[in-house]
Amino acid sequence: MRFVGVLLGLLVVVCGGCATVGEGHIPYNGELYRKVDEYRKSDAPDRKPFAEFTDREWDELYVFDLESVSNEQIEQELGRKVGVGTGNGSLLAYYQDGKVVHLETSDGGLCSGRYTAGAYVRRGFACWLMDDKYERFSS
Repeated sequence: MRFVGVLLGLLVVVCGGCATVGEGHIPYNGELYRKVDEYRKSDAPDRKPFAEFTDREWDELYVFDLESVSNEQIEQELGRKVGVGTGNGSLLAYYQDGKVVHLETSDGGLCSGRYTAGAYVRRGFACWLMDDKYERFSS
């Protein structure tokens, strides 16, 4: 019986950051935040295209700060059921030609809203992802 309790406790720890889309799992991408953080701490130019930090084709990005956006708002914006819960970090929804091509969670520092392929990373800002065509989600 003690083994079952330990196993359940381990499952809660391992899946504490788990998120789902319908029946699927949304992966956590700590590598993205690590690469951006490394750039932000460097002496590199003040801005760098966000696309250079990603490994997929996309033309639009929806970002949801999981500390301030509800599941209901996420589902309304994406038009699909998503179970990410609340807490630290962000949900990133990559779009190509109007369709979601990838979902992932990552660490914070991202402001909720819609970004274009022209989005860029700025060093020295709390919300380090910026875009001249950025749009906030409607409340």
